Amino acid sequence: MNAETMLDRIVAIRVAETTSSQEVDQMDEAVRRAVVEWDRIRLLVDVEGFRHMDPEALLGKLGFLSAHGGRIERMAVVCRRVWIKAWIQAGGLVIPGQLKVFDASEEKDAWQWIQG
Repeated sequence: MNAETMLDRIVAIRVAETTSSQEVDQMDEAVRRAVVEWDRIRLLVDVEGFRHMDPEALLGKLGFLSAHGGRIERMAVVCRRVWIKAWIQAGGLVIPGQLKVFDASEEKDAWQWIQG
């Protein structure tokens, strides 16, 4: 399952171009369980792949987050693609809480920020 970590209000998920709809459902369930348990959560999303600029495909994988947006107080996105960083920073992914994008080489920093 791509929902790896669920502890102390933090959920970490890995999303890739190859993530199946079943895996998206599992991620959605992990986030839903965390919201039920803690009400407000922090989310770390590791985005893999998406070599070609395709915001619709990425949003299709992350669309389930909109149902939980008001419960996400802080979200870190770790990715390798410049277009994903630019798209998120331009408002392509909107949540009411804090949102910060990290390069894949900054994953440790992303974990520190999400825990802070």
